[in-house]
Amino acid sequence: ITATLAAQFCQDPRKQHYTAAMQIIRYLNSTKNFKLTFRKNGLPLVGYVDANWATDINDRKSQLGFCFLLAGGTISWESRKQRVVATSSAESEYIALAEAAKEAYYLRYLLAELGYASDGSTTIYSDSQSAQHMAKFKGHHSRTKHIDYKYHFIRQAVEEDVVRIEYKSTNEMTADVLTKPLARIKHTFCISSMGVQETI
Repeated sequence: ITATLAAQFCQDPRKQHYTAAMQIIRYLNSTKNFKLTFRKNGLPLVGYVDANWATDINDRKSQLGFCFLLAGGTISWESRKQRVVATSSAESEYIALAEAAKEAYYLRYLLAELGYASDGSTTIYSDSQSAQHMAKFKGHHSRTKHIDYKYHFIRQAVEEDVVRIEYKSTNEMTADVLTKPLARIKHTFCISSMGVQETI
Protein backbone atom coordinates (compact mmCIF):
# COMPACT_ATOMS: atom_id res chain seq x y z
CA ILE A 1 0.00 0.00 0.00
CA THR A 2 2.93 2.35 0.69
CA ALA A 3 4.09 1.98 -2.92
CA THR A 4 0.60 2.83 -4.18
CA LEU A 5 0.54 6.02 -2.13
CA ALA A 6 4.07 7.04 -3.13
CA ALA A 7 3.35 6.48 -6.83
CA GLN A 8 0.84 9.36 -6.76
CA PHE A 9 3.71 11.84 -6.38
CA CYS A 10 5.97 10.74 -9.24
CA GLN A 11 5.53 14.02 -11.13
CA ASP A 12 6.33 16.27 -8.18
CA PRO A 13 8.26 14.28 -5.54
CA ARG A 14 9.39 15.85 -2.26
CA LYS A 15 11.80 14.75 0.44
CA GLN A 16 9.18 12.68 2.27
CA HIS A 17 8.40 10.82 -0.95
CA TYR A 18 12.07 10.01 -1.45
CA THR A 19 12.19 8.72 2.13
CA ALA A 20 9.15 6.53 1.47
CA ALA A 21 10.70 5.22 -1.77
CA MET A 22 13.90 4.24 0.06
CA GLN A 23 11.83 2.46 2.71
CA ILE A 24 10.05 0.51 -0.05
CA ILE A 25 13.39 -0.50 -1.58
CA ARG A 26 14.68 -1.67 1.81
CA TYR A 27 11.53 -3.73 2.30
CA LEU A 28 11.84 -5.33 -1.14
CA ASN A 29 15.46 -6.20 -0.45
CA SER A 30 14.63 -7.76 2.92
CA THR A 31 11.85 -9.90 1.39
CA LYS A 32 13.61 -11.06 -1.79
CA ASN A 33 13.47 -14.68 -0.57
CA PHE A 34 9.71 -14.58 0.06
CA LYS A 35 7.54 -16.53 -2.36
CA LEU A 36 3.88 -17.29 -2.90
CA THR A 37 3.28 -20.91 -1.88
CA PHE A 38 0.50 -23.42 -2.55
CA ARG A 39 -0.21 -26.79 -1.01
CA LYS A 40 -2.36 -29.70 -2.12
CA ASN A 41 -4.72 -29.40 0.83
CA GLY A 42 -8.14 -29.24 -0.84
CA LEU A 43 -8.99 -25.85 0.66
CA PRO A 44 -11.77 -24.14 -1.35
CA LEU A 45 -11.82 -20.68 -2.89
CA VAL A 46 -12.22 -18.06 -0.16
CA GLY A 47 -12.02 -14.27 -0.18
CA TYR A 48 -11.04 -11.50 2.23
CA VAL A 49 -12.12 -7.89 1.70
CA ASP A 50 -11.40 -4.65 3.51
CA ALA A 51 -11.63 -0.89 3.01
CA ASN A 52 -9.92 2.05 4.68
CA TRP A 53 -12.37 4.94 4.74
CA ALA A 54 -11.39 8.37 3.34
CA THR A 55 -7.69 7.50 3.21
CA ASP A 56 -6.64 10.13 0.69
CA ILE A 57 -6.59 13.57 2.34
CA ASN A 58 -6.78 15.28 -1.07
CA ASP A 59 -9.93 13.70 -2.54
CA ARG A 60 -11.21 11.71 0.48
CA LYS A 61 -11.56 8.52 -1.54
CA SER A 62 -11.23 5.25 0.34
CA GLN A 63 -8.73 2.47 -0.31
CA LEU A 64 -10.16 -0.96 -1.02
CA GLY A 65 -8.38 -4.28 -1.00
CA PHE A 66 -9.36 -7.87 -1.51
CA CYS A 67 -7.65 -11.20 -2.05
CA PHE A 68 -8.85 -14.67 -2.95
CA LEU A 69 -7.09 -17.81 -1.79
CA LEU A 70 -7.17 -21.31 -3.20
CA ALA A 71 -5.29 -24.22 -1.63
CA GLY A 72 -3.97 -21.79 0.99
CA GLY A 73 -2.31 -19.47 -1.53
CA THR A 74 -3.44 -16.19 -3.06
CA ILE A 75 -4.55 -16.46 -6.69
CA SER A 76 -6.09 -13.00 -7.09
CA TRP A 77 -5.75 -9.68 -5.31
CA GLU A 78 -6.40 -5.99 -5.80
CA SER A 79 -5.53 -2.81 -3.94
CA ARG A 80 -6.70 0.57 -5.24
CA LYS A 81 -8.63 3.72 -4.47
CA GLN A 82 -12.37 3.52 -4.82
CA ARG A 83 -13.81 5.42 -7.78
CA VAL A 84 -16.35 7.34 -5.70
CA VAL A 85 -16.25 9.14 -2.37
CA ALA A 86 -17.95 7.08 0.34
CA THR A 87 -19.88 9.00 2.98
CA SER A 88 -19.24 6.48 5.75
CA SER A 89 -16.99 3.60 6.72
CA ALA A 90 -19.87 1.16 6.21
CA GLU A 91 -20.45 2.48 2.68
CA SER A 92 -16.78 2.12 1.73
CA GLU A 93 -16.81 -1.46 3.05
CA TYR A 94 -20.05 -2.15 1.13
CA ILE A 95 -18.50 -0.91 -2.12
CA ALA A 96 -15.44 -3.07 -1.47
CA LEU A 97 -17.72 -6.09 -0.95
CA ALA A 98 -19.39 -5.45 -4.31
CA GLU A 99 -16.01 -5.31 -6.08
CA ALA A 100 -14.90 -8.52 -4.38
CA ALA A 101 -18.16 -10.25 -5.36
CA LYS A 102 -17.51 -9.43 -9.03
CA GLU A 103 -14.08 -11.00 -8.74
CA ALA A 104 -15.62 -14.06 -7.08
CA TYR A 105 -17.94 -14.52 -10.07
CA TYR A 106 -15.00 -14.31 -12.47
CA LEU A 107 -12.85 -16.77 -10.50
CA ARG A 108 -15.69 -19.27 -10.19
CA TYR A 109 -16.22 -19.20 -13.96
CA LEU A 110 -12.49 -19.51 -14.57
CA LEU A 111 -12.14 -22.49 -12.24
CA ALA A 112 -15.18 -24.14 -13.85
CA GLU A 113 -13.55 -23.73 -17.27
CA LEU A 114 -10.46 -25.45 -15.88
CA GLY A 115 -12.56 -28.32 -14.56
CA TYR A 116 -12.71 -27.23 -10.92
CA ALA A 117 -16.33 -26.21 -10.50
CA SER A 118 -17.15 -24.72 -7.09
CA ASP A 119 -19.59 -26.64 -4.91
CA GLY A 120 -21.90 -24.22 -3.14
CA SER A 121 -21.19 -20.57 -2.46
CA THR A 122 -17.84 -18.84 -2.11
CA THR A 123 -17.20 -17.38 1.34
CA ILE A 124 -16.02 -13.78 1.51
CA TYR A 125 -14.82 -12.52 4.90
CA SER A 126 -15.38 -8.92 5.96
CA ASP A 127 -14.70 -7.12 9.24
CA SER A 128 -17.66 -4.76 8.82
CA GLN A 129 -20.92 -6.03 10.27
CA SER A 130 -22.72 -2.91 9.00
CA ALA A 131 -21.67 -3.60 5.40
CA GLN A 132 -22.73 -7.24 5.76
CA HIS A 133 -26.16 -6.16 6.98
CA MET A 134 -26.49 -3.74 4.04
CA ALA A 135 -25.57 -6.54 1.60
CA LYS A 136 -28.14 -8.94 3.04
CA PHE A 137 -30.94 -6.36 3.38
CA LYS A 138 -33.08 -6.38 0.22
CA GLY A 139 -35.00 -3.14 0.76
CA HIS A 140 -33.88 0.48 0.65
CA HIS A 141 -32.54 2.29 3.67
CA SER A 142 -31.71 5.94 4.25
CA ARG A 143 -28.02 4.96 4.43
CA THR A 144 -28.06 3.13 1.09
CA LYS A 145 -30.54 4.92 -1.19
CA HIS A 146 -27.85 7.27 -2.57
CA ILE A 147 -25.37 4.47 -3.41
CA ASP A 148 -24.94 3.77 -7.13
CA TYR A 149 -27.03 0.78 -8.20
CA LYS A 150 -24.00 -1.02 -9.61
CA TYR A 151 -22.71 -1.53 -6.08
CA HIS A 152 -25.92 -3.30 -5.07
CA PHE A 153 -24.60 -6.15 -7.20
CA ILE A 154 -23.44 -7.72 -3.93
CA ARG A 155 -27.08 -8.21 -2.89
CA GLN A 156 -27.78 -10.23 -6.02
CA ALA A 157 -24.69 -12.35 -5.41
CA VAL A 158 -25.84 -13.12 -1.86
CA GLU A 159 -29.43 -13.79 -2.92
CA GLU A 160 -28.27 -16.21 -5.65
CA ASP A 161 -26.02 -17.95 -3.10
CA VAL A 162 -22.95 -17.32 -5.27
CA VAL A 163 -21.17 -15.72 -2.32
CA ARG A 164 -21.67 -16.01 1.41
CA ILE A 165 -20.49 -13.13 3.57
CA GLU A 166 -19.01 -14.05 6.93
CA TYR A 167 -17.60 -11.89 9.70
CA LYS A 168 -13.89 -11.93 10.48
CA SER A 169 -12.49 -9.65 13.18
CA THR A 170 -10.08 -6.87 12.21
CA ASN A 171 -7.28 -8.69 14.03
CA GLU A 172 -7.77 -11.66 11.68
CA MET A 173 -8.45 -9.69 8.48
CA THR A 174 -5.93 -10.83 5.88
CA ALA A 175 -6.85 -8.03 3.44
CA ASP A 176 -5.72 -5.33 5.91
CA VAL A 177 -2.28 -5.37 4.30
CA LEU A 178 -3.86 -4.20 1.03
CA THR A 179 -5.52 -1.09 2.49
CA LYS A 180 -3.17 0.48 5.02
CA PRO A 181 0.38 0.44 6.43
CA LEU A 182 0.62 -2.04 9.31
CA ALA A 183 2.82 -2.75 12.29
CA ARG A 184 5.35 -5.55 11.72
CA ILE A 185 3.43 -8.26 13.64
CA LYS A 186 0.14 -7.62 11.79
CA HIS A 187 1.95 -7.28 8.45
CA THR A 188 3.68 -10.63 8.96
CA PHE A 189 0.37 -12.26 9.89
CA CYS A 190 -1.35 -10.92 6.76
CA ILE A 191 1.27 -11.97 4.23
CA SER A 192 1.62 -15.36 5.90
CA SER A 193 -2.15 -15.83 5.70
CA MET A 194 -1.95 -15.01 1.99
CA GLY A 195 0.52 -17.86 1.51
CA VAL A 196 3.64 -15.68 1.23
CA GLN A 197 6.52 -17.39 3.02
CA GLU A 198 10.27 -17.09 3.15
CA THR A 199 12.06 -19.86 1.25
CA ILE A 200 15.80 -20.43 1.19
